[in-house]
Amino acid sequence: SFFTIKAMSSFANEEPTNENNGANQGDNVGARIVRFKNRFKHPMPDGGRDMNYNIIVTLGDGSRFVCELQVHAKQILDYNKAAHATYEYFRAFFKGSSAVIQRAELLERIAKNRDDVSDLARILSDALAGTDEEVLDALDSLFGYLSELGIIAKIRRRLVELARSEPDGENSAKLAVRLNNLGYVLHLLGRFDEAKPLFERAISIHEKALGPEHPEL
Repeated sequence: SFFTIKAMSSFANEEPTNENNGANQGDNVGARIVRFKNRFKHPMPDGGRDMNYNIIVTLGDGSRFVCELQVHAKQILDYNKAAHATYEYFRAFFKGSSAVIQRAELLERIAKNRDDVSDLARILSDALAGTDEEVLDALDSLFGYLSELGIIAKIRRRLVELARSEPDGENSAKLAVRLNNLGYVLHLLGRFDEAKPLFERAISIHEKALGPEHPEL
């Protein structure tokens, strides 16, 4: 059907009224609309549309309930359900005053020089094929918030490749950091055999640069 109805209610008074011993209480049975919002005419900021009724319902024993009745266009309701996961993520993503600034800056870095930022999969694919380390680092942080370890491993593997491509890349401190970061996420994924040589190579580079007795090792 085109329309879907949702309803909820709450108890309006603790005790039924007993005037007239209940003999004539049936005369008061009925429902009365006390509030109405037409959000088909005036949609919500997120595009949601419905008709919202607040109704007082009186039962035969005098008990009264306040009910909310929502009338939805089914297609819009289905869309809202699908979009709710995105809403919940971004509500958590921007929770906290300091996080708002940090994460807004993060998204700005990811979106730089792009007219369309709606397709995150495309942004990721382009970044993995490109050489922009700032965007790759920002995507690493973003998918870290989402705990997407498999995607993080792909990003960090690309960052290792880029570090190796630089002059003296095979012996640079930057490569050591990138190898250590990749090894860490592989360790979290349980891929210990892949992680171990990365850690060993990172330590070897640091030892060569700093000396085996350096306190940071």
